[in-house]
Amino acid sequence: GGTNTVAGTAGGGPGTLTVGSVGGLNFQGTGSPNITVDSDNGTAGKIVLAGDVTVDSGVTAASISNGGALANPGQLDLNNSARGFTVDNSGGSGLTVSTQVINGGLTKAGAGVLTFSGANTYTGQTVINAGTLKVDNDGSSTFRPYHRQQCG
Repeated sequence: GGTNTVAGTAGGGPGTLTVGSVGGLNFQGTGSPNITVDSDNGTAGKIVLAGDVTVDSGVTAASISNGGALANPGQLDLNNSARGFTVDNSGGSGLTVSTQVINGGLTKAGAGVLTFSGANTYTGQTVINAGTLKVDNDGSSTFRPYHRQQCG
């Protein structure tokens, strides 16, 4: 478990975390790891993915969350590609993403649950190969994935 925060300095603008293509973004171990991407009145914090996201089976619950309630929410940037989200913790609550998801599509794999919540405008192509994709719409989301399910 533990929390990591992507944030800029006071008055210095947002922070950006770029995750490389080798290894991607992996949530491992036990507990409930979280990455918080801070909101900002100017330009918000951002995670730019150049690789895929994986949640290992031992993780209870993982999250990529929006920190704060300022004008511009934190963002998870798929870097104009289709990114894999493999959530293997079928006994846990999976991975919850409450930041804006932008610039790409996603492929859901693994037996666990991938949940998108909060304000969002995602419209990318979405493929579900395994597990569950859940959208918690609190009324502030226009999350409209273009969906294609793989059938075996």
